[in-house]
Amino acid sequence: MKRVSATTLLLLAGLCFLFVQSAVAADKEWINAKGYVLYQDERGDMVRKTFSAYRDVYFPDKPKKLGHFICDHERILNQIPVREITDIRKDPLSKSVWIKANCGEYHAVIDQDLAYALTNMKHIEMRYFNEITRQEEVGFILGIDLHEIHFTDTTHVTF
Repeated sequence: MKRVSATTLLLLAGLCFLFVQSAVAADKEWINAKGYVLYQDERGDMVRKTFSAYRDVYFPDKPKKLGHFICDHERILNQIPVREITDIRKDPLSKSVWIKANCGEYHAVIDQDLAYALTNMKHIEMRYFNEITRQEEVGFILGIDLHEIHFTDTTHVTF
């Protein structure tokens, strides 16, 4: 019984080490793109949230670059720089998205949800101005709740 417990503890310690190591390897950056998102809240209402920046995460073992939106367009993996995108709208019935960029409009497919295609995470973390507290705050929206992302100012995006 003591061997099983020691082995289990050693295994858990190894898993914790790998988790911490992978989290440290991730590069998190604030992308200075302004805009707003439309998402569905817990009551089913569509809500608009204006943001002044969002956080992107780069993992060395994943193909997505910082400051880019990853998708498949005509069965080719594409990474569109956020500084060129104006709108991204999700098709609620499929994994399709409509992307409006400076060079045209695209119909593409995403792997999971809008947040994952934009940030490599299951949620989008963003800075926004809270009208009640009159302060800038950081908040999260789950990717499965996101329906649209609109960029209104990407002139300060450096990626």
